Amino acid sequence: MLAAMLAAAAANAALAEEPAWKGELREKVTHKVSFDFVETPFTEALSFFQTLTRVNMILDPQALRGRERPAVTLKVEDMVLEKALKRVVKLANLDYALLDDAVFVSTPERLAKAVATEEARRRVEARAREAEEPAWKREIREQLARRVTFEFVETPLTEVIPFLQMLTKMSIILDPDLDRSKREITLRVTKMTLARALRWMLRLVELDYILKDGAVFISTPGKIDAESSPRIEAATWEDELRRALGRKVSFDFVDTPLTHAISFLQTVSKANMFLDPHALRKGDNAPVTLKVKDMVLEEALKRVVKLADLDYALIDEAVFVSTPERLAEVRSREESRRAAEAKASEHEGWNWERAMKRVFARKVTFEFVDTPLSEAMSFLQTLTKVSMILDPKATEGREEPITLRATNMALGPAFRWMLRLADLDCTYKNGAIFVSTLERIDAERRFRAETVCRGVAQPKGRLVSALEREVSFEFVDMTLAEALDFLRRKAGVKMVFSPGAIEVCRYGTGTISLEVTDSPLRVSLDWLLKLGDLEYSLGEDAVHIFMPGERAPIGKERADGEPF
Repeated sequence: MLAAMLAAAAANAALAEEPAWKGELREKVTHKVSFDFVETPFTEALSFFQTLTRVNMILDPQALRGRERPAVTLKVEDMVLEKALKRVVKLANLDYALLDDAVFVSTPERLAKAVATEEARRRVEARAREAEEPAWKREIREQLARRVTFEFVETPLTEVIPFLQMLTKMSIILDPDLDRSKREITLRVTKMTLARALRWMLRLVELDYILKDGAVFISTPGKIDAESSPRIEAATWEDELRRALGRKVSFDFVDTPLTHAISFLQTVSKANMFLDPHALRKGDNAPVTLKVKDMVLEEALKRVVKLADLDYALIDEAVFVSTPERLAEVRSREESRRAAEAKASEHEGWNWERAMKRVFARKVTFEFVDTPLSEAMSFLQTLTKVSMILDPKATEGREEPITLRATNMALGPAFRWMLRLADLDCTYKNGAIFVSTLERIDAERRFRAETVCRGVAQPKGRLVSALEREVSFEFVDMTLAEALDFLRRKAGVKMVFSPGAIEVCRYGTGTISLEVTDSPLRVSLDWLLKLGDLEYSLGEDAVHIFMPGERAPIGKERADGEPF
């Protein structure tokens, strides 16, 4: 089991390996700087940083569109550049990310979108590198690998393209259907590869490019995505399972435990098959005596499960074996989950949710044998770098051991099956995976669906930025009220408590001991509130804390030092 877990971790670590340019940027932003900005335009402040550090810094023009141009008043001496930059962008209610050999400054929402798009592009290029490319593509990639230094100031795109053609001797074609008006480039890059410089230039005017028919073809992201997509529709997971079950199989089971029989069929078919432990208790691990030769695996499976008075169904990328009643229940819950997530994904604000879906699309192979749920979740959290929170009231001090073998399965379905077998479920909440009982997760999904139907936008601005701040602390025998007050001061935000939440903080939960290292503040807040069976929502200017039955965000704001 450990070998399989380590193999999965190594495979995913290779996928997430940090590129060399990112390590170089991280080193550069540790340099110390001194400056005294007095009503300095934000663009000039960034230009100063770029000149001083020789780090490519790019300001998203969309981030300031429709806003008054921010000015910076700030004085620092011998401060690490990274901290100074954080302070400067915070003054403009912006943030930054290391992206494609540059420091990109924009809104949190635009940063999340840019990071996701860049990850998708890298995956497409990785697949392209695995395939044999024609000579003309290799020649263009060699040109795009050249290092360039240039500066454009409000230069029309139609003038930039001929300059790059003259510089590289490449054919660069603008989509004739493009609206070329108001596409002006303001960009300064230093010793950046031409490929990255070109991508940044096009990002700033909402365009992209692809190598096509011996040239660099420039168009809208939507058209480029369509050009990059394979022309043949990928097979669904149901199709893949059906093909696996169509293989021929031979075996001779004599008083073979049902668990061993299912494990054998899983190995032979290379399809993920999960036996419901609840059905197993009912069937007392019924021994199987059956001999077949060159039989279609699906027919053999039907005969095996029938001997135990069970049945099977294709659900969430797996063959699930259980009682007919349990199969109907699990299938119904899966349909409800997919409908709820489809409804939530229609809302533009759920960027973090879409990012998690990309992570959970990774293929993994692992095996847990009688592994405590908390250990299994800790392994997956390390594997994915995604925050996972186990509701302490979901297990009530008793953890179901997990026995599960997943082979080349998307991480999302594999994780959900792990929880299903323990009668638990999960949902996306406040930037993390929240694991709890079926009833509580159902309530969370209903609330989110109602929120989306009412057209409630995901909160933006200062509150989101404050709760994304990474913090480290250690609580020892601290009350919930004291812990929440610490987080309130750490984040620098208002907190409004409902009457029920105030009562919980006064009289409930006992004391808390918790150690956190470099974790987003929102994750710590969510965890603390779970201990008191409380929830929160983000309003226009405050964090509203309330009991599950108190949906209206009304209550009393806590002032500094005010007791509960």
